Amino acid sequence: MVDDEVLICEQVRNLLQEIGIRAEWVSSGRQAVDQVELKWASRKYYDIILIDWRMPDMDGIETAREIRRIVGPDVTIIIIAAYEWAEIEKEPRRRGSAC
Repeated sequence: MVDDEVLICEQVRNLLQEIGIRAEWVSSGRQAVDQVELKWASRKYYDIILIDWRMPDMDGIETAREIRRIVGPDVTIIIIAAYEWAEIEKEPRRRGSAC
C-alpha cells in the first residue's frame, strides 16, 4: 500500500493481516517505485498494489505509471481515492489508455 498518511497505512495493513493477507506499506510514490524495483530485481513481486491518488511530490497516477513500466501488465494496481473518480480518469482517458 502507498499513502502519505501513515496512520491509514498502518490501519489498512492491520485489517489485511487480520484476514490473512501479508501486507507492506510505504508513505510515498518514490518509495513504492523503489520497493517494486527491488522486489522485481530479485524475481519477486506484489500481487496487488494499492495506491492513494493524492500524494505530495508523486501522485497515484504517476506512481502507477512508473510501477507499470517496471512490472508490465501482470500486477494489479488499484488507485484509491476519497474523491470523485471522474477526476482521476481524466488523464488516462485523454491519453487513450489506462494506467
